[in-house]
Amino acid sequence: MELFLFRSALGLCGIGVVASLLLSWPIFRWQSPRPHLPRRYLLAAVGLAILGELVSLTIHTPHTLAHGFSLGYLLGTIGALGGLWALYQTAVEEPSIPTSGAAVGATASTIPYFIALGVMAVPSLWMRNSLPDVHFGVAIGWFVSTFLTALGTEKEGAVGQRLWLQQITGLGFVLALLLLAVAGEYRSPSRFGASSIPVHWSAIGFALADATLCLLFVASLPFAGLGKLADRLRWLKELPAQAEATRLLRAMVGAALLMGACHLLSAKEMDHPPFTLLSAIGSFGTILVWWLLETGKLRSQNGAWAWAWQTGALSALLVLVGYMAAYQLLAGFGIGVMLMGSWLVIAVRIASTSVAEYPLRAKTLGQMLLIGLFAVQLGLYRLFLIRYSADLWHRDLADHYALFGFLVGVLAPPLVQGYLLSWTDFDRTKTLPLYHLFLTGLLTLLIPGLVLLIYGSKCAESLFFGLALTSLLPLFQPDDQQNGVYPTLYGLLPTLFSIATMLALLQWSQTVLPVANFAREEKIRIVLIAVGFLILATFAGKMGGYVDRRRQAKAATRS
Repeated sequence: MELFLFRSALGLCGIGVVASLLLSWPIFRWQSPRPHLPRRYLLAAVGLAILGELVSLTIHTPHTLAHGFSLGYLLGTIGALGGLWALYQTAVEEPSIPTSGAAVGATASTIPYFIALGVMAVPSLWMRNSLPDVHFGVAIGWFVSTFLTALGTEKEGAVGQRLWLQQITGLGFVLALLLLAVAGEYRSPSRFGASSIPVHWSAIGFALADATLCLLFVASLPFAGLGKLADRLRWLKELPAQAEATRLLRAMVGAALLMGACHLLSAKEMDHPPFTLLSAIGSFGTILVWWLLETGKLRSQNGAWAWAWQTGALSALLVLVGYMAAYQLLAGFGIGVMLMGSWLVIAVRIASTSVAEYPLRAKTLGQMLLIGLFAVQLGLYRLFLIRYSADLWHRDLADHYALFGFLVGVLAPPLVQGYLLSWTDFDRTKTLPLYHLFLTGLLTLLIPGLVLLIYGSKCAESLFFGLALTSLLPLFQPDDQQNGVYPTLYGLLPTLFSIATMLALLQWSQTVLPVANFAREEKIRIVLIAVGFLILATFAGKMGGYVDRRRQAKAATRS
């Protein structure tokens, strides 16, 4: 039964990708300008994956944990770039808002989710000796590739903005699937269905993900009847409101069907877990967040700008309530079930929103994605407690350590964001060179690494709290600070850096924590070497930029 569930996930990946490509094939042939993506960002994403695999083969023998992580990283990179190709081919202009409430190429938007399901199922089938490092490798590889390509994507137009927004939505689903896969492996196997052999909970999680993606695919199909139904609602006189009502109806029907699928899955498990309740909390709670954000936007447009802050804070509180309800259920696995319901609603809305509507919906789409990523971050904290329970058990959380870790978590992402933007003199229209992105990634790894090196696991938990809080700060920016050239991406940068730090803590704390037992003099030497290297690399980058600007100025003078 367990192998059947894993193979079903892999098979559904292939079927879903082929079906989405066939339905979207006419759009691939449209003669419409696509967003520009510099080739060097793609080469950098592929090169990092290949370099990591070569290094792991050189240093370690096959089937070790490090080699398993590099294989997972390679899988995650391939999956992210494959999903980007499908999104890129369907990133076209739409002349008008579709009456069916589904955007052109909405079915193609589901391809990254099906690919994510497949690349997560591969380690569970053939790399079980290297779990969970392979799964974390998939997530980190997907994150790095998404981050690089999203920064390189053109962001000024609605088409480019929709493209990178869909990329980050796919990343959120990968992280939710990571929680199901890893937490399910740590939980004791249980009887499922007619099988006499206990089944890992990760296999049950993949069955739940199968049902979620099937419903997402169905919800992305262009049903003309839904548009006619919305047209009959007399209080919806404008076409954008009718399209939004159609999307809401799609999400509500999908959430109800997901509850039915969860009920069937829980009936097959011996202990009858509360899958139905958890999926209802995730899906209908996200629909409520959807309504709150739209209400706040409408009220703020009428002059009541404080409503936007109030609804943003209330949305975050709803996520916290759902998180507390699911925290103890199924030893963390319940949070993954809740996230599946939440990301079904988020994916349905973002996939079916047309490019023609983006001037109206871009702000609330970004806020809704931000709330979803906040929920994912809380799930990553629960996953950290699951994986490192032995290191954190009976650990006293002293006040000064908790305060230090919390403040570092709050301040680190804005610091990294400012470091990244300083290379372009805070001009958001400039393209970021790869060398500067490399230094930013190094700083992202260095900050949590030094905290663990100096204080061990004493600050780890509070560090997660601060990182999660930082991701909510863009919700409380005034509107005049969000109307930049492409405000949504840079509004999400602190959240992305927070997720990067959490993934680094989840994967490499097992390597850094033993080093925390070194003598104080040895720790000081490691800190000085790391900080000195970063300072020298930053100085070299600044000098290189200065020389390049002088060369360009001389060339312009001669011409």
